[in-house]
Amino acid sequence: MKIKDIGNFFAALMMSVSVSNADTLSLNSGWNLIGTDSNMSLSDIKSELGRNNVLVIQGPSKTYQKAYVDAGMSSLNDFTNFEKGKGYWIKLSNAATLSFTKMSFSTSEVLSLKSGWNLIDPLSDLNLNTIKNQLGSDNVLVIQGPSKTYQKAYVDAGMSSLNDFTNFENGKGYWIKLKNDANLTFTFNTPLTYIAVDNNDNNISDINFSAGADSFKLGVYTNDNSVSTVSNSTVAIYGNINGTPTNAKLKLNSHYKSGDKFQVKVFDVNGALLGSSSVKIYDGINSIDFGDITISTSGASSSGTSSETSNGSNSEASNSSTGLEMPPSVPDINSSEDSNGSSNTLLTPPSVPDL
Repeated sequence: MKIKDIGNFFAALMMSVSVSNADTLSLNSGWNLIGTDSNMSLSDIKSELGRNNVLVIQGPSKTYQKAYVDAGMSSLNDFTNFEKGKGYWIKLSNAATLSFTKMSFSTSEVLSLKSGWNLIDPLSDLNLNTIKNQLGSDNVLVIQGPSKTYQKAYVDAGMSSLNDFTNFENGKGYWIKLKNDANLTFTFNTPLTYIAVDNNDNNISDINFSAGADSFKLGVYTNDNSVSTVSNSTVAIYGNINGTPTNAKLKLNSHYKSGDKFQVKVFDVNGALLGSSSVKIYDGINSIDFGDITISTSGASSSGTSSETSNGSNSEASNSSTGLEMPPSVPDINSSEDSNGSSNTLLTPPSVPDL
């Protein structure tokens, strides 16, 4: 199958998930790769989608198969409910709508990702630059959603335009492959909506910054809107953008207090957000190191590869000419035998396209 045909391949498999609002997913007949940010139980899922309509629910390790139930082998099913941070395949006989209540998160949540493949439910819509900043640009090998992809192999081969993944999307599950273990942090209820001010009470926004041949605009955001007077000293907030140090570009008003939160955001010259640092907490004394922000300047998006899981052992599919990598197989649940020795054919997510 040619790369340009992959989008049509997935359309034919009806894998897309339509999100009509924050707590409703419109699922297609066939396979759907989803993430709900909920702990919805199996009984509630079947009540919503139809008891006989739910053929398979497959997570990173746990499964529900209607075929097990029909064959009198319900004990082989170990899926009981959606779990925080985990993505799921759902196969339906007919299209249906899933309504659910999202979990509420207080401040931040961390997903501990392992080297190799991770099937996740992202807890917010982090963009690609933020994901790579947290996990490491060289550490992120693949991000694969229901239709969009990021492959480091494309970047390394000078084919970045084939990558079309830009950010996590609500309601969708994602495969992530890492070289090494890493943590992915999602921050909640920390509305850093205020522009921080410098010692002259001027907004720290639209700050011109160059990294090599690339030009950006910088801004510093905070949760504290109470500082509005000139200060006699400053608090440095510093780091690197695409390897270039900001040095003394960013200076905070010294009236900010211990516990205040700050985040550096990077925009293009037209004001579009390109990436940001993680949220940093000021200790009231020391300068603030916002770390390293890496911004992709290669542009993007055309049709990239899309992947699905396949049954069998934990092997991976790859393309010999490009070195591209596909998500691994799900646990071996393709078939089993009952006590009488007869075979029961079970259902697993469809195989990856032939790249």
